[in-house]
Amino acid sequence: NNKALSVKADKYDEIASFLKGGYAFNTSQYFNASETIIIMNKNEKNRKFTLTTNWGGGGKLSTESSDSSVAQAYFNEDSWYNSTQLTVYAAKEGTAIITITSSSIKSPVKVLVIVE
Repeated sequence: NNKALSVKADKYDEIASFLKGGYAFNTSQYFNASETIIIMNKNEKNRKFTLTTNWGGGGKLSTESSDSSVAQAYFNEDSWYNSTQLTVYAAKEGTAIITITSSSIKSPVKVLVIVE
């Protein structure tokens, strides 16, 4: 089926681009995610991962999805010291990049979410 192959090729291209951008290897001890590539079933609604940061209450953290119709992530707590969990909600098949930014740390954390 040509449509199925096209969808797989699009996913492959997005994964390759994500890997080439170096986002899968966020090794900063000050701002990183426990998982940078998350593969979910479309029926799986509450996947959690951990964000570690030296944020400690200073500055502002936010999340943004490249395709919120596929997946979004939300912080589980309003405040914490050096780590917290985020919950990913999958809505439909596809790919989305969740970008977590901090007003006090220059490099964002990116998590690729693949929903099958």
